[in-house]
Amino acid sequence: MKEKFLLCKRIFLFISAFVLLCNIDTQAQSIDKLEQFANGALKDALMAPSMVATNVDWVTGNVNAAKAHYACGMTIPYRLQASGLETGVKYQVTIGYDITKGGKHAIDFLTSFNRDTNHDKFGHFIDGSIEDVETQILLGTALEGTGPLYNNYELPPPDSNMVTPETPEAPLDGFNASKLEGFDSIRIYNGTITDLYNIEGSPGGDTESSYLVVEFQVDPGQSIILLAWGGNIACEELWGPGSSAADINGSPYHMYVEACSGLGGCGNKEVQLSATAIVAPPAIGCEVSATPQSCCYLEDGTASAQGTEGTEYSYSWTGPDGFTAFTQTITGLAPGRYYVTVCDLNDNTNCSQCDTLVLAANPEAPVLVGVPTGGDLGCNPVELPECDPNVTATVCGVPVLAEDVTCVTVGPTGDGCEKQQVFTYEATACGLITREIVTYTWIEAEVPVISTTDVDTDLGCNPQSIPVPSFSVTDECNPSAV
Repeated sequence: MKEKFLLCKRIFLFISAFVLLCNIDTQAQSIDKLEQFANGALKDALMAPSMVATNVDWVTGNVNAAKAHYACGMTIPYRLQASGLETGVKYQVTIGYDITKGGKHAIDFLTSFNRDTNHDKFGHFIDGSIEDVETQILLGTALEGTGPLYNNYELPPPDSNMVTPETPEAPLDGFNASKLEGFDSIRIYNGTITDLYNIEGSPGGDTESSYLVVEFQVDPGQSIILLAWGGNIACEELWGPGSSAADINGSPYHMYVEACSGLGGCGNKEVQLSATAIVAPPAIGCEVSATPQSCCYLEDGTASAQGTEGTEYSYSWTGPDGFTAFTQTITGLAPGRYYVTVCDLNDNTNCSQCDTLVLAANPEAPVLVGVPTGGDLGCNPVELPECDPNVTATVCGVPVLAEDVTCVTVGPTGDGCEKQQVFTYEATACGLITREIVTYTWIEAEVPVISTTDVDTDLGCNPQSIPVPSFSVTDECNPSAV
């Protein structure tokens, strides 16, 4: 009997040990944590210079304005770590996220975790800083310092494309925009994703969630994977005033593990972002200045604009006679009023317009240069004068265009041999005309003309008288002298 009891006890202990071993193995293959990136307190981010580099972190619970600063259109980074994984085994996790809450929109669609759209609205850049999530993605994980390999997989696009009255865009349009930017993927460290698909809620619903189903396996020789992705924060610009989650009290931005297969630790894996951490960045402002025209004949005015309340801007100018330009400073300007629209470089809906006046210089009469002096050309000049093509003009020392310098001549005129010719040189600039008159005189002398009415006659031999011929002389230059 004792031997039978010992045998039963041994069998019981073996079965218990086997069950315990199975439980330990199941628990070993588990989701360790789901975290979101707390990119620094809002009050610090709004300081100048920014102080966010002192307090970034990955957190598993609720994040509010004391830990993070985000704005609509930005991406919230998320990561999920699973460990105790076995090579050749496929695991599955279903990730859920709020798309609406109380009829307001929370997370439109998923993106890459390192998408930084609109961060410069807070007046600072993250490249190269501790706030750069690309450099912080492994911080505090079991993979930190191991240099793991990773693969990126394209996220499936949203099926829903509910268009709102405010804009023809919708979740699919926003996703496609991030796709063009190259930020439409989920990353896995130490593993491969074997299947990836959406289960979507309706953006038109009152309180809805969408889900991303991820099937994956660990790389040979590894036992830990890390998934990394992001969620786009819905904007009022898309869904209409008062319809984004920034208008909800509490923490409407939920990302959570809905279900898993082959893994333990699926329960209580949820992170929230408080609406207090979602702020509307200050409206872009603009300042503008101009320099006047230096000379009435020149188009040399300048104007320059400077955006405020942001970090990078676009500039669009209009002005007189269809003038357009797209630079911060414009030059070669005619007098007149110029208008500039300054926009946030990453948000062309956040804009401001201002204008400035390029003042005209005082009118200044042109100065003719090289005008001939005219005068008496004497008697029978060999060459008669013509308009001098070398005559020019200047305004403020600046040459006047050739077509604005003209010459008109009248003549020759005069009585008898006394002739004259008048040349009028004109220069037009700045609405003023400068005129100089040049007169030439000369004598156009002619050889006197001798004429007679007599004709040659043969008087024969020994004429008793010889007739005296009659002559007349004419001189057109001086008739009275004949």
